[in-house]
Amino acid sequence: MALRPDTNYTTSSIAPQPTTNSDLDTHFTLADSFRYNTHLLSITEAERRKNIFDSQARVPNLKMGNLMQVYDSKADFNYATINKLAPRWSIPRLITGKYLNSFTLSTLQGTPLTGLFHIRRLRPYTPLRGTTLDLIFPRDIPEPTENDIAIAEAEERMADELIPPSESG
Repeated sequence: MALRPDTNYTTSSIAPQPTTNSDLDTHFTLADSFRYNTHLLSITEAERRKNIFDSQARVPNLKMGNLMQVYDSKADFNYATINKLAPRWSIPRLITGKYLNSFTLSTLQGTPLTGLFHIRRLRPYTPLRGTTLDLIFPRDIPEPTENDIAIAEAEERMADELIPPSESG
């Protein structure tokens, strides 16, 4: 059975009206308002995304002479067996310069390293207590606040209550 086009349709007897200058102005104004609203929505979305990024981004609060470690990302997508046990973080380095979110580094002996290192590849290095590095680069320990002292005293009182007094005979 062959399909036949439907020939039982009727056309409207109303002829389209000619376009006037007023109609053109209305349509262009409407198109401009849609474009303007879309632009405002895109700016609002960009601002929302920027706020999310800024709330999660690390602020570089590093000073010259801080000890840092550099992440070695070369082995991230290299699945050789030798890379599985290779350390990813370098030995301690010193910050010698700052350029926006990137830093120049040097070895502990003062030999400058080539290139810039982005803050995402850096992390602070804290030397072990009592080591030579700990004596040369002392830690920045802030003074305890009144709340810190009150919490420490409360913890001591709770610990004293949990430990029964020893009976002396």
